[in-house]
Amino acid sequence: MVPTGHRKLLLIEAKASRTVRPGDAEPLLRLSRAVAGYSVTRLVVHRPGPPTAAGEALRPGVRAVGVEALATLV
Repeated sequence: MVPTGHRKLLLIEAKASRTVRPGDAEPLLRLSRAVAGYSVTRLVVHRPGPPTAAGEALRPGVRAVGVEALATLV
């Protein structure tokens, strides 16, 4: 959890896998319910793998990004 401004948080789930699945977003969705009242951005960060669309939607409100793209987002 990274504060990014007044009542704004960046929630990050890191995975060692090159591919991610929709279920990998579940911990972020549970955590975001626990911080209700904050504006949250949710990212699942994974190792570089096959080319995919940058910021691919993993689940509604959760994006999957390669670790190399993380630096450009924060």
